[in-house]
Amino acid sequence: MSVSILINTCDKYEKIWPVFFKEFQRFWPKCEYKVYLNTETKSYSCDGLDINPLNIRTDVREAAWSGRLEDALKRIDSEFIITILDDFIFEEQVDADELEKCVLRMEQDYSIGVVQFTCGKGTYGRCKNYPEWEEQMPGDKYRINCQAALWNKSYFLKLLRRFESPWEFEKYGSFRSRRYKEKVYAWASEENYVFTYNWGKPIIGGKWNLDEVERLENKLGIKFDLSGRECIRNYYETIKLKGKPKRDLRWCIKKISHIRSLI
Repeated sequence: MSVSILINTCDKYEKIWPVFFKEFQRFWPKCEYKVYLNTETKSYSCDGLDINPLNIRTDVREAAWSGRLEDALKRIDSEFIITILDDFIFEEQVDADELEKCVLRMEQDYSIGVVQFTCGKGTYGRCKNYPEWEEQMPGDKYRINCQAALWNKSYFLKLLRRFESPWEFEKYGSFRSRRYKEKVYAWASEENYVFTYNWGKPIIGGKWNLDEVERLENKLGIKFDLSGRECIRNYYETIKLKGKPKRDLRWCIKKISHIRSLI
């Protein structure tokens, strides 16, 4: 199959998997794509869904998020990859017909590097050839990001650097994308999304975000297992009170690596 789904997660987030896959099945009951789970050592199964764990363990030097993601992509034969993070809890039916249209366009037009299924911050306006999309131009903020997307795998691999976190990939991957000819598209309107979710907010900063957890529980009639992880409210107000991260030798070395990746 030319398309597969890659769920990016890690062992320590396994408590969210039951909710994620329950709502995945509920809102995408006829998913025909092969599903891969990118985590270190664990696996997960549920009736009616074929979940294939990619148990990718990295040593301390390569334990970054991007390193595992790169290894996972290389293990998947498909040419195109739908990427979804583990805390993107679906809230409405997946628009499978619109998704299939996106796949067909990418199969016919190899100038497309990625289609992001959320609205971007582009300034170019709607695409004439693809009116549902808006092209994200070089220099647009968060041109590359970790929201749900359909990627040309070869383009995805060009942008990754093994030592980067998700946030670093978004920042520096957006810079690196300027050197490649592939086009980047995002959804042009907040209406008629392929995947409807709240941008991945149940877990923020490694903590349960109770405001979002309770909203999802009330809306969807589900229950999260909150054991084993700190809970917090008003996260975005709390984070403002934190100081800047310590800039030690390790930070300096990593910053040099980022700069070199842009040359």
